[in-house]
Amino acid sequence: MNKLTKLISEKPLVVIGATLIVGLILGWAFFGGSGNTEVVEATTEEHAHEAGTLWTCSMHPQIKMEEPGSCPICGMELIPIDDKVDDSGIDPDAVVLSASAMRIAEVETTVIKKSAPFKEVVLPGMVKADERRINELTAHFPGRIEKLYVNFTGQKVKKGQTLATIFSPELVTAQKELFETIKYKDSNPQFHIAARNKLKLWLFTDKQIDDIEESGEVQFYFKILSPATGTVTKRNISQGDHVKEGMSMFQIIDLRHLWVEFDAYESDIPWIKMGSKVNITLKSIPGKVFKSKITFIDPVLNGNTRTTIIRTELDNKDGK
Repeated sequence: MNKLTKLISEKPLVVIGATLIVGLILGWAFFGGSGNTEVVEATTEEHAHEAGTLWTCSMHPQIKMEEPGSCPICGMELIPIDDKVDDSGIDPDAVVLSASAMRIAEVETTVIKKSAPFKEVVLPGMVKADERRINELTAHFPGRIEKLYVNFTGQKVKKGQTLATIFSPELVTAQKELFETIKYKDSNPQFHIAARNKLKLWLFTDKQIDDIEESGEVQFYFKILSPATGTVTKRNISQGDHVKEGMSMFQIIDLRHLWVEFDAYESDIPWIKMGSKVNITLKSIPGKVFKSKITFIDPVLNGNTRTTIIRTELDNKDGK
């Protein structure tokens, strides 16, 4: 023991080296041999298999490396590409994802085909009267309303229906002139025609003029007849009122045909063409879709709202 202590104190490096050699010999004796040879062979085979495998990134499938490592984009560890995938007919620049990778990346595909561009445009609109069916009934001669047969707006009338009766001194004078021309009807027919045309300009019908001629008596009260079938939307006179020539008495609109006008925004105009089909829904008639087509596009853009008017037409024979 004294000699060993003396040796350690005098030559410590020699003792440490000898100890390491003995440890290596004992390790080889217990763990070496045939088993170690199998581990080396398995590792060699694994590297040989990995040598022909491509590696990719799960987040960036376009990355393909011949050796394992880290992704040059995100730094994630590369994973081997499934050798079972048949990529013989795949473009080399195509990105290949497994089913699980597609689910994780939430990838959706669609078939690209050639067709006309289509966009569904939703526009706010308003139902309006057809301006071509608005009739303003004005007084063509001064007079006094003796009796009124249309007492409220919204009343429906037919063409030729009596709306009111009027007394006019000018009409009395025109009738007397007509009776005078009848006496010279054969010798001066143009004089008689001129007297009849004067009454026609005041919207008297041929039948009314014929009745005056047949009666041979001056009539003091005359009927104001409706010029069209429709709904009275304005009544500007009351019984006993005095009217002047040119004064508006009634407004009658035929509501059996309507306009629907929409405000189209500037960005929607390229998708709107004349004749385009339109589906119209109304809050007042839920669940029903009215079909129409565009008949007019206002060529002038509103500078304040940046919108233009798009018009369609609807039949309204049932009055809905």
